[in-house]
Amino acid sequence: MPEVANYKRIIVCCDGTWMAANTGDASTPSNVAKIARAIAPHALVDGKIVTQVVSYNAGLGSTSLPFAKAIEGGLGWGLDVEVTQVYDFISNNYELGDELFFLGFSRGAFTVRSAACLVSDIGILSAVNMGSFAEMWKAYRARSNKSPFEESQWYRENSERLKIKKVPVRVVGVWDTVGALGVPQWPGVTALQAVGIPLNQKYAFHDTSLPRNIQHGFQALALDEKRVTFPPTMWRDQTASKEQRLEQCWFPGVHSNVGGQADDPVEDGDRGGIAANTLAWMASEAIDLLTSQHATALAQSGDPSGWGCGKIVDNFAGLSGTFFRILGQQTRTPGAYSDDAHESIHPMVRYRRARVSGWKPAAVTGLTLNDGIKTAVTWSKAGQNNVPEYPMFVERDFSVAKRNEDGSWEHTTRSSLAKELCPKEVFRWLYPSLQQD
Repeated sequence: MPEVANYKRIIVCCDGTWMAANTGDASTPSNVAKIARAIAPHALVDGKIVTQVVSYNAGLGSTSLPFAKAIEGGLGWGLDVEVTQVYDFISNNYELGDELFFLGFSRGAFTVRSAACLVSDIGILSAVNMGSFAEMWKAYRARSNKSPFEESQWYRENSERLKIKKVPVRVVGVWDTVGALGVPQWPGVTALQAVGIPLNQKYAFHDTSLPRNIQHGFQALALDEKRVTFPPTMWRDQTASKEQRLEQCWFPGVHSNVGGQADDPVEDGDRGGIAANTLAWMASEAIDLLTSQHATALAQSGDPSGWGCGKIVDNFAGLSGTFFRILGQQTRTPGAYSDDAHESIHPMVRYRRARVSGWKPAAVTGLTLNDGIKTAVTWSKAGQNNVPEYPMFVERDFSVAKRNEDGSWEHTTRSSLAKELCPKEVFRWLYPSLQQD
């Protein structure tokens, strides 16, 4: 029997706006819910058993009351509650040496990024001192954009008394963070802000750089999202540290495709198919640091046969798209955000462009595909950063947990979920100089 480790892993999962997999209805689970369900209760790390504690948080606006759904889902209201709940869970469960993981989609992406930054910048209050959280949270939001919180008057006066622990964050993995709040940038809210009414401003990101205490940051981004109210909130890496890794990868599809937001994946287009592969990418990057119930993750990931070549939902079509047509469009621009965004473009983009007639995403218009060597593909454009293709060919085996009939757990190693979902003929097309096992 392996020795039990003297630390555990705390995994916080926050869903997108209006999304909940814990309400008992028949809605399709998002990628966040799927991953939360696929994480095993124990990991085998360096020959020791590590306990893994998962917290799943439904998206804001997922209440059954229509008016409350509109207010919470369309505005920033409720974010204080969400961030506080996440922080409170960590405070109640954290012990020195534990590892912290944060996963979220859309509004939940904003929530976990905010909570992870809070933990990274401030530290963790003990459960008995959580009565001071509201005061600390208020002081944290009130600081100037570039001022470290530990230099603030509040921190200097209270950190020693409250015995705040400064701790690292192992992973933050998100699907398509949008706007300054993780919610659409509605024109009415923007107009009120322009005339001096600070609606939602108290919640906005102070800084989009990846804090030094966060060791790994991963973001899946939607290449086809053109709604002007859905601009991507990119990370920036300002540490230049070899110990920190940032990866932001572009996929075909719109916001809902990437995060797996669909009541019915078949009727709503190929949201499930594309989402299966963004889930696989996140599993191969962020979750290979965990132990997943691999078979469960595969079973929930949908049919991978089209490998991202199914229908992409048109957000501008029909009556429901009228509002977005009036507001106009804004093309996302891979490679043009910042020098330190650490972007990549998933090979699914190259494959879909070659296989789907008429699919010409505006986001890659003007980008030249340099694919002379299939294992070193890049996308380039004069005057901006080259964007490398995400290397699917790199082996990313990870630990897998399987529960036996007698209730015991068996730990093995399997190929990455991303590679298993890629059909062999597609892999051969992508990398003709390589062979798949």
